[in-house]
Amino acid sequence: MKQLVFLIIIFNLPGFFLQAKEQTTFSAQAIKEDLYLFEKMILNYHPGLHRYQQQEAFVQGIRDTESTLAPTTSLQDAFLMFTQLAVSVQCGHTFTNPYNQSGAIKSEIIDADNKLPLLLKTLDEKWYVDINASESRDIQRGDELLAINGLAASDLHHKMLAYVASDGSNWNKRYARLEMDGYSTKNWFDILLPLLVAPQGNEYVLTLRSGKGEVSYQTSVRGLSAKNRLQRFITTNPEYGKAREERWHYRMEKPGVGYLRLHSFAVFNMKLDWKKFISDAFVFFGNNNANALILDIRGNSGGMYDVVQWIYHHISKTPFEIDRAQQRSVYSTIPEEHKPYLGTWNPQVFDISQWIQRREAQFNILVDHQTLTVTPTDNAFAGAVYLLIDKHNNSATFQMALELSSHPAVTLIGETNGGNRQGTNGGQMFFLNLPNTGIEIDLPLIGYYPKHHQPNAGLHPDIQVRETFQDWINGVDTVLQKTLQLARERK
Repeated sequence: MKQLVFLIIIFNLPGFFLQAKEQTTFSAQAIKEDLYLFEKMILNYHPGLHRYQQQEAFVQGIRDTESTLAPTTSLQDAFLMFTQLAVSVQCGHTFTNPYNQSGAIKSEIIDADNKLPLLLKTLDEKWYVDINASESRDIQRGDELLAINGLAASDLHHKMLAYVASDGSNWNKRYARLEMDGYSTKNWFDILLPLLVAPQGNEYVLTLRSGKGEVSYQTSVRGLSAKNRLQRFITTNPEYGKAREERWHYRMEKPGVGYLRLHSFAVFNMKLDWKKFISDAFVFFGNNNANALILDIRGNSGGMYDVVQWIYHHISKTPFEIDRAQQRSVYSTIPEEHKPYLGTWNPQVFDISQWIQRREAQFNILVDHQTLTVTPTDNAFAGAVYLLIDKHNNSATFQMALELSSHPAVTLIGETNGGNRQGTNGGQMFFLNLPNTGIEIDLPLIGYYPKHHQPNAGLHPDIQVRETFQDWINGVDTVLQKTLQLARERK
């Protein structure tokens, strides 16, 4: 109630706020005020706005949006609008984070019971059915999704790409974010589908092609919540009920070849003692005479760089050097009038003046470029390392792949990852809350800039391997099998 009173004082729109919980539309004036706040906060605090574009281009996008506003805007259209504007910053960490939205947006958009009752597998920009959680018995695993409510799947995929964030011109992260992993109830495909292709009576008419031939067919399926759908996935495959720490594992894949899978570096809320887990893994590899190690970070979108550093101490028997990016900000302190709109996990970021070393052009330098030497632990690995990467890797996992790409014992295998060689933004965050619509936008505060000019592109693996449909349908891991072949040939 205190927040409601505060907002009424600031905007002097008591009628609007008294009815906010009873309606899902907003006046043009309310949208304009949120647009202005969004623009001001990005211009004042985002450290990477100028990395891939001129400020004028971003501002023009705001003006163009403002000029096309209708007298009223629905909550759904407002969410799409600000989602697309956040994407225009060209930063993989600046987006309408599904986990941080207000109650109204979660209930009406993110957690609504209008999700497609299928788990889809994406291969070569096509969607194939992995698990059918609908009532329709026509749909079989391996069937290709051709259209939803008459909209071709290829056209839908293209539309969705405009609403998912990535760094610069490397769109691999956008493709990754449109994939469904089976574990999450916050998939971007699920969020965007009903906003772009509204179900009729909560039903979707699907056109599919049988995986057993060229026969196409249509069937109708009823939407359900992602939470309820997950329970059906778990019934089919208990793997989807595992927590993130349960998806960390190690084993001997073959005699002499160890395998370590790290699904996520978001360890801040894991129950797992992750440092001990990693150390124990390398003791295990040593005890089993592993001379090659497969380190699998496919599907890992990053998290805490502390995990990367801990792995480095175990991955090489000899010391090696890594170049760390310069850390920059564009602000020093936050005025009091901005604080009500900015949430954070670290209140110290409201005043970072003590962190600033010097000023260069439009940036404050927080930490300069540096070369660090990694020292090995007693149980560090001495053999060849194969790092499996994919388009999901950005943030800490992109940095890990980039830093290990120059190590002579490490070979990168898989597909071009999802970050950008020109750097990323993150480290510390604001959660920008737009008061009229209730939409939240993640706003990173530290820009990471490499010492030397880099291409506006992702990191390519040493050996490119793409998963095939035939291998997937038969349960064969294309990338892993290729890696095992290389390990055998290396002996």
